[in-house]
Order: sequence, then structure tokens, then C-alpha cells
Amino acid sequence: MRIGILAPSPVPLQVGGAEKLWNGLLDHLNSETRHRADLVKLPVAEGDLWQVVDGYRGFRSLNVDHFDLVISGKYPAWMASHPRHSCYMLHALRGLYDQYWRDGRQEGEWSVEVFATLRFLRRHQRHPETLAEGFARIDALRGAAPLAAGRLPGPVAREVVHYLDSVAMAGLARTSAISQTVASRDAYFHGRLPDAVAHPPTSLRGLHCRRFEHLLTVGRRDNAKRVELVIRAMRHVTASVELLVAGAAGGNEELVALASADSRIRFLGEVSDAELVDLYADALAVVFVPIAEDFGMVALEGMLAGKPVITATDAGGPLELVQEGVTGRVVAPDACSLAAAIDALARSPADAVAMGRRGRERAAPVCWQTALPKILGGLAPAPTSRRRAPATKSVVVATTFPVTPPRSGGQVRAFQLYRHLARYARVTLVALADPRLPALDHEIAPGLREVRVPRSAAHQESETELSAAIDWVPVTDVALSLFHQKTPAYAQALAGPCRDADAVVACHPYALPVLAEVSTAPLWYEAQDVEADLKRSIFPDHPAGRELAIRVEEIERECCAVAARVLTCSTEDGDRLVELYGVARNIVRCVPNGVDIQAVAFRTLAERRLARARAGLDDRPTALFVGSYHGPNLDAVESLLATARRCPHIAFLVLGSVCMAPIFAEPPA
Repeated sequence: MRIGILAPSPVPLQVGGAEKLWNGLLDHLNSETRHRADLVKLPVAEGDLWQVVDGYRGFRSLNVDHFDLVISGKYPAWMASHPRHSCYMLHALRGLYDQYWRDGRQEGEWSVEVFATLRFLRRHQRHPETLAEGFARIDALRGAAPLAAGRLPGPVAREVVHYLDSVAMAGLARTSAISQTVASRDAYFHGRLPDAVAHPPTSLRGLHCRRFEHLLTVGRRDNAKRVELVIRAMRHVTASVELLVAGAAGGNEELVALASADSRIRFLGEVSDAELVDLYADALAVVFVPIAEDFGMVALEGMLAGKPVITATDAGGPLELVQEGVTGRVVAPDACSLAAAIDALARSPADAVAMGRRGRERAAPVCWQTALPKILGGLAPAPTSRRRAPATKSVVVATTFPVTPPRSGGQVRAFQLYRHLARYARVTLVALADPRLPALDHEIAPGLREVRVPRSAAHQESETELSAAIDWVPVTDVALSLFHQKTPAYAQALAGPCRDADAVVACHPYALPVLAEVSTAPLWYEAQDVEADLKRSIFPDHPAGRELAIRVEEIERECCAVAARVLTCSTEDGDRLVELYGVARNIVRCVPNGVDIQAVAFRTLAERRLARARAGLDDRPTALFVGSYHGPNLDAVESLLATARRCPHIAFLVLGSVCMAPIFAEPPA
């Protein structure tokens, strides 16, 4: 799929955690999956409310129709309109949400017009149809309200942004959050429950553990990161351990003055990724005590480097990673408690090593491979990895038909079953093909190879004679068991991969004779049906038909007798094989047919309406039938046509080769 990642570009430019997250997601989508992705950014300033509103307007007017799906994560990017818009929320404008009351709201003397606009915005939250009027009222407010109305944070800004966010949330197809902390914050999702929580991975490469020497704290030196608390804690630390502070100064020179009397504290300023990896590698512990952090990438990076993390009980997101006494220390947010935790680790390096090891195990599963399916949900096919570890096992499958393109039910089952099996073993599928098709040897999915062998002329002639003898019922599958020696290329194609196969599969029983000639590997019988029962119902009830049905039962019995495992589509089929042939129940495995969740995704009501319009359908309810040219499907369609004549108020759609049936010569209108 073509995926757009939408994000604001801060004015003035800053490259922080959000920017690294989007770049990491972009790199993963393009290098590790079969999706194609691009990062689309618009400049957004936050000097006052009106600049923020301009950002919302910019993303709302942004045309992203050339993408199949878009992902956003921060205001105002989630205002972009797209039927498949997934919001992977980092946070809202926190000064107008969870930090509004802490930072202090600003009151003012507002005019009647200001109050009327705010009342409209409050009443029409979560109503996208009011957005045009909402923007118009906000623009009028910009010109009429006092300058104080545009301040951040403030009551006017809060009402305006809450309205815009609520409209954006109402139009999203899916929502998720980077942490349970974010997912739980009051009003962030405006009445929606997030569909998932997906911790984002770090963009740092090569995190490792080397020595246990210094304390390390990482982050901007602003109030929310509480670097001051760490510095004050060092006054109570008795151990001779150095504290390294990495991160942009953020204009907070007071911290340097506060630490000036302690030679153990060093400020490193901004460091490169390579330098940061080295700092983590040699840390005794990572000290990270922000207040109400969204997620806490520093904690994750410290754990991946095999270091214990010391954090605070009110840190927010880091508490989803750090476990007290297990992967680090969780202490009260005061200098003495923090110092005591530092001294305890300094006195017992063995505890630091053990906590670091457990932390690395805890953090290892946090990766884009795990997060992305939660972000995309049913909006997109599951991301298929471009890279596979070399499979050590080998499986060979013999079929009487090519599986590509997968159109009929048997083809779809074989393609999907062995495509997924190819995640764990190399799979070679050797297919007998129509003589009019070319011979092929190609990879049809990662790890899944199809070798297509056309039937010889002599083989085809014998098959035609057999079909004629039973009233032209198709017999391609059964004929393989009778005439395979007339297509010697089929046995040759099987012999090569069978030499080192860990198992061979008879997809239907008819390849058993040729597999017995070329392979000594354990045999699996994939019983897509109970062939004896199926053929008995299809073949004509005369001597030739009955004789061929007996042949089918004989070969299926033999296949069941030698099989190490029998795979069935249903438990009923398994019970029937046990009844007919005495198959041991412990070798029967039910592998039911399913749905290709990569190709069949949920479509929103808006998408379905658009598809109906493009198909030229009117507003009548629509009934859909899909099927191949197959006896039971022909019977079903005959009944369906009669129903359609009685129900002119319903539009009936029929898809598939069943439409070739003569009964469709004169369908109802």
C-alpha cells in the first residue's frame, strides 16, 4: 500500500523524539515491509493560538488522496481528511489538556461575541459537518477578540483546540496511542476509546552493555524532565559516581550553576547518536525522572543497553517499562529517595547487572514489527517483511493443479496455506498443469516456489478418453494417479527437491504413486475433501463411473495408511476418514479454510459508499454472491435468480466464473 505519514514541522525547527519516531517508522515501512511510504510535513508555529489554528487549517486542506492510507500522531496533522486515517497519538497540545490546570489558565473580560463563539464550538464538538462554520467563527474571533484571547495556554485557546481536535477524532478510521499513559488521558480522544496501545521503538542502533561506571540522564533541560531533581539528589549521594547530563540546554543555565559545586556532575550538551550509544554502554544506571512523560524513550534505550533505570512514581510512561526491583528502581520524586536508590546500586553492581539483563529482556519485544499491526489494524494488509531468516526445513508439495493465480477455492487454500508455512520452511510446490500452459519455476511468495509441469500429449490423450467414458466429467486429478508415467517430467521435477525434504505433502491423494517413487521422507496427506465421497457424488452411476470411484477410494485408503499426518479442512472430514479407513486420530489435524487478512480488509462506511458510486450502483440495498463454476454454486445461483425476480428493491451482484453459467443468458434486470 501507499502510506503517507503526516507530521508538523516545528517552527523554529527542532529534532526531538517525535521527529525520530516518524523517521524510524518511515524507514521501517520502506525497508522492512512491502508497503511504500513517504513523510509529508507542514511547518507549524505555536507562538499563539492563531498560528496553531493555521496549522490545523493547513492539514485540513492538504490533499492526500494519492495515498491508500495515512498515519498521523500529533496535532494538527490529525486534522487531515482521508477515509483510511489512523492516528497513532503521541500527545495533544498538553498545555490545553492534562497540563492546563497545572500551568494555570488565563482569564479575561470577553465580549458577547467571544462567548457566543465559544458556546458554538463547545456545542458542536465531534460534529465534522460544522467545521467550515467553525473555522469562519474562529477567524472572526481573531479579528474581534482582545489580544489576550490568542495566548497559549488560555480558555479561548482551550475551547478552540478542543473543538478542532474533536472534529478530527470523529473523522478518523482508527486510533492508537504510544502508551497506556497517553491512552488514558482525559479528553485526548474526545469520547473515543483508542483501538490499541503500541510502544514505539527507538531509532538508536547498536545499543549494548560494556561497563557499569557513571550515572546518565538524557533529555532537554526543561522543567518537565526534572533534571534539577537529579542534580539536587546528587547532594545526598555518598558514592563516588559521576553524573553525566546529555541533552540540549534549553536556556536553563540555572542548572549549571546549581551543579557547579559538585565535581561529579558534567553537562555534555547535545551529543550524536553514536556518542549516546557509548554513554549508555558504560552507564551504571540511567536516571530518568520526568513528570507525566508520554512514553519515555530514554527508559527504553537504557533497558535495551542492559542498564537499570531509576525513575519516579509520577513519571507516567516510563512506569509501563520499569518494574521496581526487577528492571530498575521506582522511587518517590524527592531528592533523598532518588539518592538512596543511586547509592544502593553503586554499592551493589551485581544488582545493577541483574536488573539490566532483565530490562533488556523486557524491552526487546518493543519494535515496529510488533507496533505496526496495532497502528494499522484492519485498515491495511498485514506488513509482510522483506527479510527472512534462512529456513532450515524443507517441504515439498505435490498438486494436480497450479496454485497461481489463486482463483478457485482449492487454489486459494493451497496458496495461502503454503505461503504461510514458508515462514518456517522452504516450500517447493510441484504442480501438474494444462499442456497449453508453459513450464515455469518461479517464486510465488517469499520462501514459496512453484514448479509448473505441463501434461504430455500422451497423458492428455489418456485423460480425455477417461473423461469421455464417464460422460465428460473432469478427471484431471484422478488421472495423475493413473497416467503420471506418461509425463515423466513431473517425477523429475519432484525428485530434486525431495532429496533433502523433511516432509512431502500429497495435496489430494492422487500424487501418491509418483511420490512413492521419488521420496522416502515422511508423507503428509492434505485432504481438502473426503475424495471417495466427493467423487462418488460426482461420477455417473454406471460401470465406468463406479469403477473410477472405487479407484479413488483405493488410492485415498493407501494415502491414509502411509501418511504420518493427515490435514483436513473440517473435523467432520477427519471423523469420516477415521470411519472409512481407520486413520489414527492422533495424526489428524484440522486446518480449516480461512480468510486472507492481507487482501480482505475492513472497509469503512464512507469507503463502501464511494465504491458503490464508482460502480454505478444506486441506493438500493446490495446482496453479493461470489463463486466459481461449480455444481453447488450453480444450484445456489439458480435459486438466487428466482429470488432476484421477486425482490426488485434489492440489487444483486454475482462475481466469479459462475457467471459463465447458461442460466445467466437472461438474468432479471
